[in-house]
Amino acid sequence: MPAGLLASLTPPTSCAPATDQESDQEQDSYSQHFEDNVEPSVQDPSSEDEEQTTVVRRRTGPAAIKRRAGHRRSRSSKLRRRCSINGHFYNRETSFFTPPFGSQMSVWVTSLVSTQEVINLMLDKYKVDSQPSNFALFVVRDNGEQRRLQDEEYPLLVRVMLGPHEDVAKLYLMDRHNTDEISCEVAQFLNLSTTECRSILERYSYEEEREVRRVKAKFREMRRRMKQRMEELKVRL
Repeated sequence: MPAGLLASLTPPTSCAPATDQESDQEQDSYSQHFEDNVEPSVQDPSSEDEEQTTVVRRRTGPAAIKRRAGHRRSRSSKLRRRCSINGHFYNRETSFFTPPFGSQMSVWVTSLVSTQEVINLMLDKYKVDSQPSNFALFVVRDNGEQRRLQDEEYPLLVRVMLGPHEDVAKLYLMDRHNTDEISCEVAQFLNLSTTECRSILERYSYEEEREVRRVKAKFREMRRRMKQRMEELKVRL
C-alpha cells in the first residue's frame, strides 16, 4: 500500500484518547468548580431545645434551577362549567343564554306531556335561564300561518296530526309576548308582491264603496215606504 494512503488513514495526534492523568485532572477541576458554586446555609432550629443545626446546600450559578410552587386548586374549589349548545360556554356573570334563531332543538316526550312541561324540558336541556312563562310553542306552516299552542294541548299529538313532513309545518319555541298569531286568511297574502297587494286593496275599496251605496239605497227606500204608509193612515183618520 502506498505511504501516502497510510498517512491519510492514520488518526492525528490531537484526536488520540486522553490518558488517565488528564482524566483525573479534568475531574478535579469539575469538583472544584462545583464546590465553588455551592453555598452552605445554616437554618435556625425550630425550637430552643434543639441544639443541632441543619446545613442545607443550595446550588447557585447558571446550573441552579428554582422551582416555583404553583397555585393548585382543589377539586372542590374548581368551578363546574356548564355546557351549552353551539360550542359556547355558559356565562356565569349574566346567567343568560339564548340559542340562535332557527337552531334545532329536540327533547324526549310522550303523548301525555303538556305544552308547559315541554317548554320546561327544553329550557333546562339547553341551559336557557329565563322564565318559562316568557316562551310559548307555535305551529308555523309553510304558508306563514302561526298558531300558539294552548297549555292544555299536547305537542306530540299536535306533531302527529301535522304529519311527518317538517317542511310543511314545524313547532317553534318563541317569545310569548312579542310574537303574534297569524290566521290562515292573513297568511295567504304574506307571499304576495307589493303590486298584487295594492291591486287587492283597490278591489276591496271598490267593493266597500259599492256595499255602502247599496246599504244607503236600502234605507232610503225603507224611509220612503214608511212615510208613504204614514200618509195613508193619516188620510183614513
